Amino acid sequence: MKLAVAWMLTGAAAAVVVASGSTKRSSRSAPWVAMDAAGVAGTTSAADVESADASPAFPSQPREDEAADLRRMVDELQAGNRQLGTLDEEVAALRQDLADQRAEKQYEADEATAQKATLLEVLDMLRRDENVLATGDTEGVDEDLADAESALTGNALYEVQAAREALAREDIYPARQHIAAAIALGSPAH
Repeated sequence: MKLAVAWMLTGAAAAVVVASGSTKRSSRSAPWVAMDAAGVAGTTSAADVESADASPAFPSQPREDEAADLRRMVDELQAGNRQLGTLDEEVAALRQDLADQRAEKQYEADEATAQKATLLEVLDMLRRDENVLATGDTEGVDEDLADAESALTGNALYEVQAAREALAREDIYPARQHIAAAIALGSPAH
């Protein structure tokens, strides 16, 4: 603040010095003002002093129509900001929907992959059971067929159920035929 006051006083003193054409120090002014005025006097021109006097110290206040224009512009900018905020929220909601859809598709793809892997395991188990039945052994086959019922659908499921019934009657050959049909119907290529 002291520097700003000194600058203003220095500028005023320089104007006085230039106007009077004298570089003498005044005994009444403060020594730092006189020194600054003497130092500035050599670098300040009369045109600078006149232009400094012509410009006001404070900017003029806006007229009423300018103030109304400024208020209208502020209102328009605020309305635009509200619209941008709404659009930002809509974009965020769309991004969330897209992320949810992708997650759902990924979940469905993972489920399909898991079901296919389970089906392939069941079909391998049925092939082993068919080979076991070919030797005349029935041990563990009924449990495997019960597990296969939970993984198979449609006609393959009906064939497994028919194989269990044939096995319950101790009819090994029809049980093998039904297992072979279940394998054919349950395979992914079918």
